[in-house]
Amino acid sequence: MTISLDAVPAWSGGGVPAMCLRCKTTVTLRIPRFDKVSFYRCPECGSWLYSHKLGPNRGRYLCPIRRAPVTLGQTGIQLDRDYLLEFRAGVIARGTDFEELVTTPDAWDQALLDRFAGRVFGAGCVVDRDFDPHLYNHLPPDERERRLRPGPRLVPAGDGAAGEPIVNARLKLGSCAACGGRVVELPEHRVATEWTPLRTVVFRKRRRGAA
Repeated sequence: MTISLDAVPAWSGGGVPAMCLRCKTTVTLRIPRFDKVSFYRCPECGSWLYSHKLGPNRGRYLCPIRRAPVTLGQTGIQLDRDYLLEFRAGVIARGTDFEELVTTPDAWDQALLDRFAGRVFGAGCVVDRDFDPHLYNHLPPDERERRLRPGPRLVPAGDGAAGEPIVNARLKLGSCAACGGRVVELPEHRVATEWTPLRTVVFRKRRRGAA
């Protein structure tokens, strides 16, 4: 059984499994991004639904723009075609006394644009959801312009775009040598030499002391 919202585009979060604790009915919701399953009722008995599984997690990826891990389906999106990173002008502090039209990037944005100048983000590349090229497309044009902030944005690349497209691979999880927990395997998470945990507390003849 699937409950769909007509005003929700297909790229907004995908299907989320949910279950009714009263009649045990299992449904699949297609809800807007950042919405909650607990806001919806069971179509059979009218009780509140409960998310009995994890969200639409489809793997961890390293966003090439943010240089930080993102989760596909939650904090990251997958590009549907080739894109270029360009600056988008816009208005900040809209409706206040400090309203200002920003037409040039600041130092941080300019460094980001210089790093990816002429680089193509290929289809299948996973980036942070803040760089979603379809962000707010389901809203009217005026409302979309009001919500989009100035800064680097992904725009469709032309047919003449050169260079090898950037397509990141799914990250692997490893075991932390210190706590044994699961961590993302990144180059900065590895030490140059073999590391042995230090025992900070031991018992010696009924006394506690440092190792």
